[in-house]
Amino acid sequence: MNYIYTTNWDVEAIELSKDGKYLVFILNVDGYSEVYSLNLATKKAKKLNFPTGGIIGSLKFTADGKKIIFTYQSPVKNQDIYYYDIPTNKYSQITYSSTAGIPLSSFVKPELVRFKSFDGLEIPGYLYLPKGAKKDSSLPVIVSIHGGPEAQEVPRFSALYQYFIHSGYVVYAPNVRGSTGYGKTYASLDNTTKRKDAIRDVAMIPNFLKSTGYIDPKKIIVYGGSYGGYMTLAAVTFYPDLWAAGVDLVGISNFLTFLRNTGAWRQKHRMAEYGDPEKDAEFLKEISPFYHVDKIKAPLMIIQGANDPRVPKSESDQIVESIKSRGGIVEYLVFDDEGHGLSKLKNRIKAYKAIVEFLDKYVKNKQAMN
Repeated sequence: MNYIYTTNWDVEAIELSKDGKYLVFILNVDGYSEVYSLNLATKKAKKLNFPTGGIIGSLKFTADGKKIIFTYQSPVKNQDIYYYDIPTNKYSQITYSSTAGIPLSSFVKPELVRFKSFDGLEIPGYLYLPKGAKKDSSLPVIVSIHGGPEAQEVPRFSALYQYFIHSGYVVYAPNVRGSTGYGKTYASLDNTTKRKDAIRDVAMIPNFLKSTGYIDPKKIIVYGGSYGGYMTLAAVTFYPDLWAAGVDLVGISNFLTFLRNTGAWRQKHRMAEYGDPEKDAEFLKEISPFYHVDKIKAPLMIIQGANDPRVPKSESDQIVESIKSRGGIVEYLVFDDEGHGLSKLKNRIKAYKAIVEFLDKYVKNKQAMN
């Protein structure tokens, strides 16, 4: 038995039992979900027999209070609905989502790994290796930076990651400083003037990946969407010699124009994270890739929704134009019927296929072309 107050992990969800005698809660343990019940009289908690190795959500007691309905997914299992039977301490699957004929056995599970950043801070992340990967320093890798930044990379099912892996790429998905899931202090380590430290975390990743023995040091790619798109642009701008290519989806290129043009309901909220465009103008210029385009060396693919209210299309337009004017390599894919990200299947298929073709051309098959 453990006491709830001894945990150092975030609580993701809480549900009160029908009789009001105990709470059921989900702990976020290094991104993986663990479910516990807390006896409100004794203040003692016990772990429940829920599926492991993935993400649990949407806890809901049935009307009779004897079962808990929940969702579960893992890197090798797409999401389905389950129920947990309280009297027997067992769970059962209710729905069976389609995998479109793709066997579950073909999906790849990641390894949770950590590296020490420039200041000794440990950065956790998930390393996905293609099946049969060998330590011969030959594999290209996609470093996937999550959005937010108040968000967390977790071991959920990602059809896109599996597609990248089956296309011959390693995927490494870290939770650099500023990510949630590791406490308030960790989440605040990239706020306003600390932004550079998060970018430095990303810059430490190539050396870490080389040390695994799997990665070709000349074939390291940085990829991300929204804030992750900004981090992609920042990585190839401020650490240009580390990256073979970059892929930016709806990313911020200029904090001054972003804070002016993003939806009015978001401006003050985003200023608390990034800085005030009046008081912090010089710093925001300093960390905005748009003002340092001349440093970019890596080929870039930029993908944008024309109707994006969060990161307006102008953010992508301006950096694409600037790169082109300097003779840099940039491919720009705009979807007129999308907003912040890609929601339509036909557009996702087109974009993801284009990403792999772009990376094959400029990274994976580059040596063969020469």
